[in-house]
Amino acid sequence: DVKEYKGDIFAVLNSNTSAAWVVFKSNTELKTGAGKPGTGDSGEHFTAQPYIYENGFATLSVTAERPAYIATGTALNFSYDVYVNGAPYGSDNGTIAAADKSATENWDNGSSNMFLYRPIKAGDKITVENFRFTNLPAQNYVLKVVDQNGNDLSAKLAKPTNWTVSGTTAGDKWVQFATGAYGDGTFAVTKVENATYTGTLPTGVAYNAQATVSDLKADTKGYVVVTVDTSDLDAYAGPWAITTATGDANPEVALSQYGISGETVALDFNVSAASGIANGSNFDVKNIKVKLSGTPVTSNYAYKVTVDGFGSAVVTGNSDVALSTKLINVTSNLVITKDMVSVTPVEKKQAVQSMSWDAAKATVTLTFAENLAAASVANVDGWVNSTTDVTFDDNSVGNTGSGLYDVSVNGNVVTLTFTGTLKENNKITLSNLAEVTGLTATNACSATNNVLTLGANGSVTASNS
Repeated sequence: DVKEYKGDIFAVLNSNTSAAWVVFKSNTELKTGAGKPGTGDSGEHFTAQPYIYENGFATLSVTAERPAYIATGTALNFSYDVYVNGAPYGSDNGTIAAADKSATENWDNGSSNMFLYRPIKAGDKITVENFRFTNLPAQNYVLKVVDQNGNDLSAKLAKPTNWTVSGTTAGDKWVQFATGAYGDGTFAVTKVENATYTGTLPTGVAYNAQATVSDLKADTKGYVVVTVDTSDLDAYAGPWAITTATGDANPEVALSQYGISGETVALDFNVSAASGIANGSNFDVKNIKVKLSGTPVTSNYAYKVTVDGFGSAVVTGNSDVALSTKLINVTSNLVITKDMVSVTPVEKKQAVQSMSWDAAKATVTLTFAENLAAASVANVDGWVNSTTDVTFDDNSVGNTGSGLYDVSVNGNVVTLTFTGTLKENNKITLSNLAEVTGLTATNACSATNNVLTLGANGSVTASNS
């Protein structure tokens, strides 16, 4: 087959006018057959993979990795030498872009038709030697602050806020513990590694003060490590607080993020009463309240908000509802995060699960499916001031022989107390209660008014009015 060749051909002729040697300078890459991978190479901060062709042509793909101790933000240059069978053969260079953590540079021996007069053969070993970064002083180096035992202190620190050190420009760095990290005592900066500084390292620094390391500049050898001796610091012992998380962990997000489709109103926690908690004391989580940021799209439902480890509350709108009573022992700051919270829809007007009455006490007791909001003493019409819209009305269907004068709410139990004597077959009307359930299919009712009939042995049945 005739194939077109584009390029120059140089030859030196001998006395017989035959070529002593010939050089082809091709305008295009000359490859014969498929390149076969050679033995790969790797070293600190790089890997390399060669490919060797039948005509002596070879390529080398070199991937450089930005060291973990060098921050992104500045282009990082590198260079390397190519050796074949232990002897120098070529060299190349490349750049890791400012925002990147790695870059791949491809070398080949096609330059000046090197593959013609110094061909690389199958089985030859191609290696990378003298790999190096060439602009290390221009980089910023990751700062670590550790205690005397090498433990990372970053979670306890308010400063530094910039966790890099320049390899070119000297600058002060401050070490200061966050509020609540320690309660008393002093600390000292005892050692600085892989950086230079001026003056002396600070000692005897109060637990709530800052220590200054002056003119810190990285020496380009690795992480800049500042060691702080915390052995003379005393643990913080309160007071503590319960707060809500910020950022991605913030629980005060739309109900749609809790799986309630289409609901844009958000949860709103009130933790103002959950601060100044003495160390080791018992805190009643009923002092934490929750509400919605507005009116839900679907008005038929309330929403049960459950906080793992704390309690739950049923909310319908933008009125605070306390979490169910529970005592928790507090020995540290606590944070309510989004993954601790779940939201489930429930009937807005609560369902009654069981009922009973007591003639001696003149009371009727109703146990609901969920906790009700705390209520004030009912008025003469039996109104319970709660977000669940449960009301009671002593207008009787028949003769109650008494009037309702008190309604008490304790969690999910409501007690109705009457002025006179209750007796069997008295009837009591509950206004605006959606359902009385958990009894039997025949006496569960869902009318606007539910009639309670007092039966034998303290039993109560329900029917439609």
